[in-house]
This record gives sequence, C-alpha cells and structure tokens, in this order.
Amino acid sequence: MPAISATAQQLIKDARLSTADVATLKGAVQSGQASVADVEQLATRFVDALEAGVGDALKKLLADLGGRAKVAAPIGNLASAPGLLNGSVQLPRDQGTRKDYVPMVQKALIALASRTGDSSMMLPKFGADGGWGAETETALKAFQAKQGLAPTAVVDMATAQALDKALRATRIPPIFAGGVDPNGPSLESLKNAAVTLITKRPDAYGVDDAWVNCDPRHALPANTPIGGLKGKWKCNLFACNTMAAAGFEPPYYGNRGRGEYPNANQLYKWSDKHAASSGNKGHVRFELRAEIMSADKLTATEREQKIKALLATVEPGDLVIVDHAGPGVADGGHCRVAVAKHGDGSFDFAQASFSQAERQTESYLDLMGEEHLWVLRPNKRRAEGPAPIA
Repeated sequence: MPAISATAQQLIKDARLSTADVATLKGAVQSGQASVADVEQLATRFVDALEAGVGDALKKLLADLGGRAKVAAPIGNLASAPGLLNGSVQLPRDQGTRKDYVPMVQKALIALASRTGDSSMMLPKFGADGGWGAETETALKAFQAKQGLAPTAVVDMATAQALDKALRATRIPPIFAGGVDPNGPSLESLKNAAVTLITKRPDAYGVDDAWVNCDPRHALPANTPIGGLKGKWKCNLFACNTMAAAGFEPPYYGNRGRGEYPNANQLYKWSDKHAASSGNKGHVRFELRAEIMSADKLTATEREQKIKALLATVEPGDLVIVDHAGPGVADGGHCRVAVAKHGDGSFDFAQASFSQAERQTESYLDLMGEEHLWVLRPNKRRAEGPAPIA
C-alpha cells in the first residue's frame, strides 16, 4: 500500500490529528498538495491518532470531496487478537496466516503514540496498512524499550500482553461527536461545572475574596479559604477549577500532576499545537480550536473579522482565553467559559469578575482590545473523576 503524501505526513508526525489539521488538509487538497486518497487513508489507517471531534470532521471532509472511505473506530485493546495474547501467534513469523493481526498491532502502536504524546511509536509514513516493514519494527522496538523488554521487533506473548496492558491503561479518545465522550467528561459537563461554580460559590473568585479551591491536586488546600489571594484576579483559578469539577485534567506548572495553575495567558502552551514547543510534550490538556496572535497589530476591520471567525468555532463548554495588550506575562490575560450561545453571535460567559464569579453576556466587541486570543477545549480525562464542589 502506498505511503501518504509528505504534506499529509506532516500533520500526523506528532502522533495527533486535530480538527485544525483537518482544515489544513482540506486546503492542501484544494491546492493540489494532497489528494482525496490521503484523506481516505488518514480516515482508515490513522484512526487511533484522531483527537476529539476529528472523526466527524473527517467524515464531513470526505463527503465534501466525494471520498469513499469510512472513518474506523479506535482499537481499544487487543482482546480480539487472542492468539497474540496467549502466545500461539507471533509476529512477524505468523503474519502470513494471521495477516489481520498486523494492522491490530500497528493501530495499537499508533494509539499509544497518540495517547501518550510519544511520537517514537508513531507510523507516519504508512500507518496501519497491514504490511510488516521497517517502520513498524522501529515503532515496536521503541515500545519494547520503554517497557523494559528486549527490543527484538518481534511480537511474542510478553510484548503482546504489554501492548494490551498499556492500551487498557490509557483513555480511548472521543473521536466523534465534537469532542463529547459518552464514557467520560464532555462539553456539557464543562458548561454545567462553570454554572455550578458561579451558583454555589460566586464569592470565592472575586478580587477582594479569599479563594476557595475545589481541586485537591492544586498546591493550595481544597475547600479552604486562602486569604493570601485577596486582591488578586482569579480567572485562571476559576477556569481550571471548572475543568477539575467537570472531570478534566487541568495543566499544572512543572507537569507534576499537581501544583499551581498557569496564568491565563499561558494556558495555550498545554494545547495540542503548542505543548511540544513549550516544554509540555506528553502533557496536552487542550485541543486548540482557534487562535489569533498579535490582534492589536491588525486594522480594526481585520480584527473584527478575525475575532468573529474565532468566536464562530466556540461551543458552550469551550474556554475563550485572551492576553491583554502589554509586555510579558505579568498582565495575566483573562479566561472565560462559554455557557450559552446566542443567534446574534454573542455568548453568555461564566468567569471570575472583579466582584465575584458571574455570568456575563459578551460579543466580539468585548474582545477587540486584546493582544492574543485562543479557544481551548479540554481533552484530557481526570483519572479520579470530577473534583467535588463543596
């Protein structure tokens, strides 16, 4: 089976295919840099590298382009390959008689690369094409080395069982339904958590208030008034508490799994697009839905057009983050959580304001003075489930 084009390969080199990548792919097909066949192959051979919502985006793109392929389902685990798990089949020795097992192993490697952010196990050139070649052997050796197994590039019983165990320990990504995971947290849960916070504890997020955190993995104790945060804006605390309360994993400085939340204008560094280049490889917490950099350098007309286009990507539950005009990180920026979308293009946003956490109706006009803007959608499930709001 032929390799996909170099243009399409670049989109999956990081072991991920996001909705932004699908938009890029569409443009590449229209310009002749990629083909409909590339889209079909991505939909079938790289399904386990698809981020939330990409299944639906690929389906739509295939329909628009007249493609024939269907988007497959994620592999999940190797229970459908019992011969590998009990040692009666070994690859590549038995690939001729059990050729159906080859793409299962390839999909398993792609899934682990995507879910862990480790591109050494990715197969960007051929994907799960059913052919046992050098690319598959290289990725398999990388997996074996990480598991403390001899890097033989042979799937014996120990390697197969280690693959299955590793897959079961990671989350199957919600590739369809715009990021809604039927078995886990969703955009709806984010919206509900934000509304609950502004209803149950609005006075925990005002500038003059002591902050009461609900996340037990934050460096500050949970459900305890912290007087030292009086006089400080708490928008990043509100947004990340919303994530924790909805069952998503917030970002923490140092990637220790607990600690301080980043400033609002730093949260984008934990997105699928920016994590690796920002020192957060393997710690992706958001799908970057849209961004505008240096909006203050645009003309008023250009700024209005771009901000309206950015807001068009927002759904209730998404985080809209801005960086105020000014040097460095000190100005902090601001976080909003969309909780309702109106027909005139405005939104109800839950957010920490000066006096308290509250719901405010805002439109593009409220964002015109900002320097940078991002739409972030949380996509990392919290292992222990939602943090309770006391």
